[in-house]
Amino acid sequence: MDSPDLVFLVTPPWRTTRAGDAGDYLAVAHFAARFPEIETRVVYFNDPSTEITVVADRTMLRQDGCGTIALSGASAYVYFPYSFEPEDLSLRPPERARDDGHWEHRQWRAIQAWIEHALPVWGRCLNAPLKARAASNKLIQMSAFRLPMAVPPTWIGNDATAGSFLKERRAVAKNLSEGTFTGELLGEGRIVLARPADEHDYKARSAPIILQERVDAPVELRAYVIGERVLTLEMSRAGTDEANPDVRARGLGASDVRLSEAWRHFDADLVACARRLELGYAVFDLMPVGETLFVLEVNANGVWTGTWEEAGAPVRDVLHEHIAQLVG
Repeated sequence: MDSPDLVFLVTPPWRTTRAGDAGDYLAVAHFAARFPEIETRVVYFNDPSTEITVVADRTMLRQDGCGTIALSGASAYVYFPYSFEPEDLSLRPPERARDDGHWEHRQWRAIQAWIEHALPVWGRCLNAPLKARAASNKLIQMSAFRLPMAVPPTWIGNDATAGSFLKERRAVAKNLSEGTFTGELLGEGRIVLARPADEHDYKARSAPIILQERVDAPVELRAYVIGERVLTLEMSRAGTDEANPDVRARGLGASDVRLSEAWRHFDADLVACARRLELGYAVFDLMPVGETLFVLEVNANGVWTGTWEEAGAPVRDVLHEHIAQLVG
């Protein structure tokens, strides 16, 4: 039985997201090649080959990809699902018909909860799983912000009309939870409401949502808090679609994203906010307006891949160095 130094728990590369297959989004293969002295294993969520055994204080896990390992025997863990939504995060998906499958899934959910609880007891974690899961809840995020960090004027509820809040506002509709895979309520990206919504707009939106007054700025920031370090990517908002204010929705070229030192005076505030959320690694999507940082989102599992991959390579390298230090 293998007791690895480091275990990555990640979404399978073949798992389909709204943006396509997840791929090696954490660059685990790059990490393993860079640090060959660290014995690394990868455990996938939602892998039907998963087998688990708990005997006394030892937890063993087997998957086709990593063989049999003493999961409880590692020195460090990176619990990094693509999405923290419950339906997207299980060690093993149910196999039977609907009723039996639901019962099976509940038992695997109990195993999942046990592992999320136990990982920080067994070894060092990039983020404690339960803290990372909580931080994906936007209501919990907002409770951690202090000036100069702020949220735009905000309304939250399930009264779809949102009445007086929407009057003469350009508002942005958002999920309360992370919603990486499951964004059907809002469709692709965020939605700008240039006028008060009528019954036709919202007749299907009885679930709670967030409405925030839209904030505009020439650039959007993506700040990575890695331990005590902060690296900030600056993204140009020129040409952003009025109907979808997400800067990434239009596709970002190499000239649109750069690593910037211009925002270092906010570093201490970002680190402090990450600590309030009890995260050792946190990624902030921000809009700077004067001396205020309007916070669009915080992720405990934010990455640098996609249109900003080249500019984000230094972020990847610093994060990998930090993970290597966790192993000790």
